[in-house]
Amino acid sequence: MSHDNKLIKSLIQNAQAGMNSAFEQLYKINCGRVYAVCFRILANKTEAEKLTVRVFFTAWQQIKFMRSDMTFSSWLTGITVFTVLQLIRENAAEIQAKQPISIKFPSLSPLELAILNLPRDERTVVVLHDIEHYTFNETTDMIGAPPRGVRELLNSAHKKIISEIDL
Repeated sequence: MSHDNKLIKSLIQNAQAGMNSAFEQLYKINCGRVYAVCFRILANKTEAEKLTVRVFFTAWQQIKFMRSDMTFSSWLTGITVFTVLQLIRENAAEIQAKQPISIKFPSLSPLELAILNLPRDERTVVVLHDIEHYTFNETTDMIGAPPRGVRELLNSAHKKIISEIDL
């Protein structure tokens, strides 16, 4: 809990002691961020909503084992990324079939739309590396791809994003 503020530290301790209301507060504070990571990688609102629930269910089950040297946000993001990538590995064909060819959400910025319209593999590495700030090596480890392949995905994604938003 290295950089968590006093409120978050207190909520974590109370949740670890089994206090449901403390975990509910952690949920309310963090559900938007978890959903955003799920949605950015999956580009599917329904799947992102389902996965957000699954992430918090896992977090509730595992909170007693949270390492004290991690922030709650980092710990929860790790669970989120693992859960999303696990879903992709288990259901790759089905998820790809559900993905729209062009996503249109008027409330999103051109950059966000460009990222959502990337192919899933490119979108995943952009979200992990560029948005969630995982290192290059962490990104390659998480998705199980060789460094050269991840670098090519990132380069291709960056070119497509720049092209789509006319930079």
